[in-house]
Amino acid sequence: MPPQGAIRGARKWTRPHFPCQGLDQNRWLGRPSGWASRWGPLAGGATAIDNHPPDRPDEFHFGLDGLGRLRDLVAACARACGLAEARAEDLVLAVHELATNSVRHGGGRGTCRLWRDGTALVCEVRDRGWITDPQAGRQRPTADQPGGRGLWLVNQLCDAMELQSSPDGTVVRVRMSDGG
Repeated sequence: MPPQGAIRGARKWTRPHFPCQGLDQNRWLGRPSGWASRWGPLAGGATAIDNHPPDRPDEFHFGLDGLGRLRDLVAACARACGLAEARAEDLVLAVHELATNSVRHGGGRGTCRLWRDGTALVCEVRDRGWITDPQAGRQRPTADQPGGRGLWLVNQLCDAMELQSSPDGTVVRVRMSDGG
């Protein structure tokens, strides 16, 4: 358990810890015992997704069999960041949708990275898929459209969504703050 005040407002971590209280990070992330997470202190006023994550953001590699563990990890981190229950649930749903897309369309697996950005939690999902539609997730799908609702849903649920895609793969970052 982190020291009192380590999650909110701490300027320096006093010892290695995992900010997602109640979750064994090393077991979920496959890291050796004693690995310290690199979550920076909270600083108010951030409004955009930080394009420069910390040197070692929390990372989870997943496939179809890891989707449940990924949901648990995102939920625990959202709670540790102080997100309200409804906002944490929205973030879990959004990241689950991105991860499911990775499994279905991005080569069967992906990587989720998590870090703090001010008072928010940023989740980045990357895979080997390629999204060619520059408006993916930006326009509401029509009722007769056979797919395309997932990215739109993610965009509706989160404070911000950024998508970059090329033949080398796709990266989607979402941000959820405590205040909406």
